[in-house]
Formats: sequence, structure tokens, C-alpha cells
Amino acid sequence: LAECPWLALVRTAAEARKAQAEGKLFAFLSVEGMEPMGDRLERLEQYAQWGVRMGMLTWNEENLLACGAGGNPDRGLTELGREAVRRMQRLNILPDVSHTSDRSFWDIMDLAEGPVIASHSNSRAVAGSNRNLTDCQMREIASRGGTVGLNGCSLLTAGPGVSPDQNGLTAHLDHMTEIMGEDHV
Repeated sequence: LAECPWLALVRTAAEARKAQAEGKLFAFLSVEGMEPMGDRLERLEQYAQWGVRMGMLTWNEENLLACGAGGNPDRGLTELGREAVRRMQRLNILPDVSHTSDRSFWDIMDLAEGPVIASHSNSRAVAGSNRNLTDCQMREIASRGGTVGLNGCSLLTAGPGVSPDQNGLTAHLDHMTEIMGEDHV
């Protein structure tokens, strides 16, 4: 951050709007995969003190908290993972459902008391990867005021008749906007 004066680290929407008004790009700190936390949920407090505002319980693996997209789609959050989601919300860390299994996704939704995001996921209807979201999942995120960020990874953009390039990404954008509305993509 010291080497990038044009980039502001933000912790709230108000700070993001201020940075934008100043012509700066801004970033929220996020943790992708909380495997290193192990069973020590008190580390969430440290993450929050450092400014982390978004967190994924898992990457594609299954860990002590949840099952990821690379695991069994019917396995979800563990009891420890459920407690982690509750703590995250108390600490103003948004749950991020990118990389979760389908069951983990719905377990998080059952616990969520506010917005949930998928920071980098695409449409499963456009490209069938289990890392992408179903239309039903996207509608659920939008209904809670959440957002889904597009993912440029060719493995997640390409599908039957969909190219792994900018045109493929545009196909995802068009479908996701149709499903959720432009305010949620």
C-alpha cells in the first residue's frame, strides 16, 4: 500500500465511497480459505483487527470448517464452521461463498443475517463448473443485497458453445445480470 498511493485500503462502504470520490482505486482485505486458522476461531478477531472484511471458509478443499467446491457437493459446514460464520458476522466480515460446495453455500445462507458475496464466481448455467453458481444461488445472494463478482479464469468461463475468452466472460455477465440485476454483478 505504501508503494501504491492510488490504492486505498478500506474497511467500510463509506470509506470506499470516499476513496472513489478522491479518484482512488480501493480494496477490501479478504481471506481466501481459512484452512490456516484450524480450530482457533479467535483468529477471526485478529483478521478483523487487521481490516479483513470478507472471508471464505474454504478454498476448493474440505477443511475443519466446511467443504469446498472440490469436495462432495452434499457436505457442508461443520459445527466449527457454523460458529465461524456467526463470529464473522459479529465482526463485520462478510461470508464469501466462492469456492464452497453447494451444501456449504446453503448452510451459510441459513446462518446469514445480512449480505453474502461470491467475490469471484460465474454462472453454472453458462459453464457447468461446480465452482460457478446456479441461478437459484445467484437469486438468493441478490435477495440478501449481496454481490457476485465475475471470474476471468478460462476454466470457469468456457462451456458448451462458450469460449474461454472475453466473449465467454461477456456471456456470463449477460446471464448473471439477467438473473440478478446489474446492481448485484
